[in-house]
Amino acid sequence: SSIEQIVYLFNQIKKHVFFNEKLFLLENNKNTRKTSIKNVIDVQALYLNQSYQPLNKTNGFGRLVFCDKDSVMTLGINPMDILVVNGSPNVLPVVSGIITTDLQGPLSHITLLGINRGIPIMSLKNAWDNKILRSNINKKIELTVNQDSFKIRRVGDGEFKYEEGNRFNKVKIKKDLNFMMLPDVEDMNVKMISKIGAKASYFGLLSKIDFEQKAFTPAGGFAIPFYYYDEHVRLSGAGELIDSLLSLKNVFALSEKKSLLEIIRIKIRSHSVNKNLMNEIDTRIVAKLGRTKVRFRSSTNAEDIRGFNGAGLYTSKSGIPFSKKKPTDEALKKVWASLWSERAFDERTLFGIAQEDVAMGVLVHEAFPNEEANGVVLTKNLYRDNYPGITVSVQVGEVSVVTPESGVINDHFLCLLYTSPS
Repeated sequence: SSIEQIVYLFNQIKKHVFFNEKLFLLENNKNTRKTSIKNVIDVQALYLNQSYQPLNKTNGFGRLVFCDKDSVMTLGINPMDILVVNGSPNVLPVVSGIITTDLQGPLSHITLLGINRGIPIMSLKNAWDNKILRSNINKKIELTVNQDSFKIRRVGDGEFKYEEGNRFNKVKIKKDLNFMMLPDVEDMNVKMISKIGAKASYFGLLSKIDFEQKAFTPAGGFAIPFYYYDEHVRLSGAGELIDSLLSLKNVFALSEKKSLLEIIRIKIRSHSVNKNLMNEIDTRIVAKLGRTKVRFRSSTNAEDIRGFNGAGLYTSKSGIPFSKKKPTDEALKKVWASLWSERAFDERTLFGIAQEDVAMGVLVHEAFPNEEANGVVLTKNLYRDNYPGITVSVQVGEVSVVTPESGVINDHFLCLLYTSPS
């Protein structure tokens, strides 16, 4: 919104509320900092007295471990650990609970993964130096997250509970490798998840929704189906390694799992992509958009599905058709390879997804190098159970919503269904 619109809205609200002298405008971006409104408050002042934030109110058992945000994937964290992390990590290993020192938005990566996994998760500003937490380092505990407080209780071996790999009902997925077309956005629909993945399928659905004005979707959209991923994996030699990995017993806990997955990704990234496919992709992009940067986005059958959101597990990359500096085939291979990252593999294992059935499709559309805002929309009221609503979390500029910088609190609001009185 423009500054004038913000001022107008604020003044209109102020006229019609009895607490008008206590009404403040939140200064959280460059626009709101330029207004003439006197009653203003910034983000730091707003959250100054808030030190605790429940993110998923439940309980869980685990060994309490302290870890800096940059070391969560290298410190040897295991699924039986409850993690106290200094900051907001970009990746999150499989753990039994999370305590972070950063306040989080309702749709942040940490929040969504914690809720999806059903583990206790909370923010506590002084967690890193908290005496109670420090006194329980490497101890087996039960963490309980409540609305206004949390509880740490030390437990003995007989009371220690952990359900490794069986915490959830198995999420079933389907894979169709017989579809070879590169469908345009208008031809994509939700019945194609087994062919092109969930993200591309829902992208096609979004383009067809009839609002008062048609929903805007990025131009030039089309999808690369599972067929070409599977072909590339088999020809690169990665397919045999995947089969070998999945044939091992208790692979979730194997020390060599990390190195095997890395070799699989290297095989996928180093093998040349089918030349006819790349020529068709680049020609399609040029015909739709010209020789401009486009985004290659992960679209698997193991994300954005019932029972498994897969938030932040896979990679998206950009490329320019017929370019030597930023070739599209390199972007495509990196997206394909991200299917076999350790954190994606572990998350799917945790939810009982059959690894042999996963596949990577790719959604291609125009890129936006200078974004006005980043946002996430969830078709659920996160603040009131059993009440309909759509939760929107958004941040001005190119600051990420799912993995925000330390200290950044995203704007969020609810869209509620309004029914006029009869």
